[in-house]
Amino acid sequence: PCQDVYRSCKRWEEEERCSWTRPISPFFSDNCALSCGLCQSNGKKLPLTLPPILDNIAWFVGRWESKTMAGESFPEPLSGPYREMLDVQISEVPMFDRPLVNVRRVLSPVARIAVTTDGRDTHTMVGFMASKPFLEDTGFVEFDKPKEGDDQVAIESVGNYGQFHVVKALLTI
Repeated sequence: PCQDVYRSCKRWEEEERCSWTRPISPFFSDNCALSCGLCQSNGKKLPLTLPPILDNIAWFVGRWESKTMAGESFPEPLSGPYREMLDVQISEVPMFDRPLVNVRRVLSPVARIAVTTDGRDTHTMVGFMASKPFLEDTGFVEFDKPKEGDDQVAIESVGNYGQFHVVKALLTI
């Protein structure tokens, strides 16, 4: 469907950013297609769209589950076997800044979302994930930049077990 990714697309179109930035960057064409008049809406909309800059992690969006036979978990062990569920969901894009996906990890009993099988422990972690594609068009001229490289990802999260994590890595697929 034809729709905008950012909530501020209508304002940006009023400021004529759709036209004067076109030779510099495809940002507004990619993210504000409806407001910039590049397509016609048929009245159908996705609840949330994945911003084009996050296409490199589209494969990761969804629910991932695993079940263990022991209580070993990093950074804090649980009292026994547990089920782990990781939800990676598209989030509403802010008016500015880099788009994110929401991340939620739960360790819990088999009968619930995630807890030990004896029901004594539940670890919940919430946070977000950002991506920086290597070939991101920033609108700036970059000298001596190689033609190929790895994308970067970062996850920031906090858990109910008293830990805060910031993880940055290269994304190689």
